[in-house]
Amino acid sequence: MKTEKKLLIIVPGIFLIAFILGAIGILRLPPESWAKQPEPEKRLIGVLITFRPLHDYDYTEEQVTDYLLANADGNAASISDRIDERVFATLTAEEFPGYGTGNNGWKYVFEYVEGIPFFCPQYYNENGSSYTYMTYNNLVKTDLLHCISYEADTPPSITLEGTLALTEEHFQKEGGSIDNCIIFFNPVYQDSNGAVYALPGQALALSEYSDTTYALNESKTRTDSYHTFSGDYESSETKENGSVTVHVKQMKPSAEINVAQYDTEMNLIKKEVYTPETIPDEYAVSPDASFLVVETAAPDTYGHMNTTQKELLNRGDTSASSIVYYIDRGDGVLIIEGSKLKW
Repeated sequence: MKTEKKLLIIVPGIFLIAFILGAIGILRLPPESWAKQPEPEKRLIGVLITFRPLHDYDYTEEQVTDYLLANADGNAASISDRIDERVFATLTAEEFPGYGTGNNGWKYVFEYVEGIPFFCPQYYNENGSSYTYMTYNNLVKTDLLHCISYEADTPPSITLEGTLALTEEHFQKEGGSIDNCIIFFNPVYQDSNGAVYALPGQALALSEYSDTTYALNESKTRTDSYHTFSGDYESSETKENGSVTVHVKQMKPSAEINVAQYDTEMNLIKKEVYTPETIPDEYAVSPDASFLVVETAAPDTYGHMNTTQKELLNRGDTSASSIVYYIDRGDGVLIIEGSKLKW
């Protein structure tokens, strides 16, 4: 009987402690139904870049509930214990600034987060066929984009590399707001059921003395088993890779855009100087021009113009489609603008 009395005292005490810890947010006890959900296969498709922690933004918990209901299966393995950390994207046909248009306008959008999208999702239309599209944004210059699948029904391997340009205010270690000194890279995943979501990721403090690079790589092997015509049992392995690299570069907004046209003998045909306000939306290239040399410049502390970037654009090169320059969107993040080339 003494033992039973001790249990009656101790057990309520445990529940009381658990209640207190849960109330103040230290202990998180998910609903029992969460443990009965399957974990769909997921793959890395990019990142969502923010200047505040991901969960500082408002988002709907109903999205988590809907996800759980859609994947309910009492006989499956338990779902990830990070389910309550996921911020889901919405598949929408509405226009959102900074997002590219998918098939018939459909695209995945993080409606409740003020972030910079840099991911490559896959979308299945009503006919069951799929396609992959890159989220368009003019805040990250894409240096490398590789979203490809060698099999029609296989999710593509993702290789993304780009450059995010920020003014010196974002690189200050002292003074100013802490939001301007830290950048958050939140990995974005898409699971086998099509859901797209972000998880809280790595925070990097920016130094005013050097640029920085964020990189995330994930890979997994998928094994398919089958019988050959001879009746033998064989298997094949397919690797699915996800690689994201973002170079964060300190840069000043473009004040001058110098465009020089050269012929095949490297003779200068024409040289023009523009500002972001005066450069035309479409730049007509001389028929005799073989290539262009484009230099953007910005003033230093003494007012002298210094080159910020230099680019060679060759006739016939499919990537040489526009003259690129940078403007400040108002908070130290540089927006990439362009003048379309008419060769």
